[in-house]
Amino acid sequence: MRRQLSGSIVKDNTLRLTWPIGESVFLALGVLVVLSGALEVLARTDFARTHLPPPSVGSSHNQFEAKLAALDALANEEGHIECIVLGSSMVYRGFDPEAYDRGIQARTGQSMSCFNFGVRAFTASEAGLLARVLVDKYQPRVLIYGISVRDFDDDFGASADRALMGIPWMQYYQGNPSLAGWLSHHSRAYGFYLTLVSGYDSGNWSSHRKRVEGMSVRRGYGPQKPLGQLPEIPPGVRRRLGDFEPSADDWAGLQQIIELKEQGVQVILVEMPIPSKYVRILPDGEQTYTTFIGALEAYARAKDTPLWLANSEGLVSDDQWADHHHLGENGAAAFSEWLGYQIGGLVRGEEAASVPRERK
Repeated sequence: MRRQLSGSIVKDNTLRLTWPIGESVFLALGVLVVLSGALEVLARTDFARTHLPPPSVGSSHNQFEAKLAALDALANEEGHIECIVLGSSMVYRGFDPEAYDRGIQARTGQSMSCFNFGVRAFTASEAGLLARVLVDKYQPRVLIYGISVRDFDDDFGASADRALMGIPWMQYYQGNPSLAGWLSHHSRAYGFYLTLVSGYDSGNWSSHRKRVEGMSVRRGYGPQKPLGQLPEIPPGVRRRLGDFEPSADDWAGLQQIIELKEQGVQVILVEMPIPSKYVRILPDGEQTYTTFIGALEAYARAKDTPLWLANSEGLVSDDQWADHHHLGENGAAAFSEWLGYQIGGLVRGEEAASVPRERK
């Protein structure tokens, strides 16, 4: 006698079960894997690169997203990234890769191509986390960190912290792994998905792509025309600097950057130029700045890390600023060529760091 039982058949006292639901699940998973693989292959084609907006990592910081996409495009084009310069918008506006290369060549006869990864509102704490990601992903030979006093004040980094620190892409490197974090680092198809859900539509794809391409051509540098005079400092900046106190989180971020030497990258620190007006509005003015720079020098010396002090050299005149703390393109060229020449000496083994002199 044969008896039907929930999709199974009992015959001759032997129970045999079939699992139609289980088979469907495995089949669906197989289809999903094949489809995901096909999408990933398609996402890595030249067709996708030329017809879709650059992939995202899921942040709301548009400049950061464009910088990362431009660096990725440059790495794909050239096969490697030799040097990355990291910092705030003061680096973005103040470091000219072409002028830097001229300085290097004048000292060594050799070229060193650098990418400017200066990002608006970054402080040292954000830079420390990002530096690890960039070094792991792109393996540069040299990492330069452009430091200013505002990089050690948490008030200046609040917007960057909100836009970047909580996203799975960054959390993945902070010891909080997730599927979304892993995909954002390893899947280009997922990056395109994040771009599409972040609000980009066909109307602004082209403008975003042009911005990324422009950053790639300029190696991340954002030149600005100089005003021809030293402008006044806005009240909001005066208020923030007026109660300046270096943040412990930002000192920890600097330590994270320096520790990357253990991965074989040459870490170099440089003080970014700032106007004299900027210094005078700090609590106790020049004394506070001198104390901060002294602490920075001692820290770099203890960590055996080269540090150059741009403001001791009088590199930038009052007519070479684009606004109250960003260099104009002529000031950026002067500073960057000087820095390239100094680091050229380090490359040749002639010197380890500058000797600080009185501010001019």
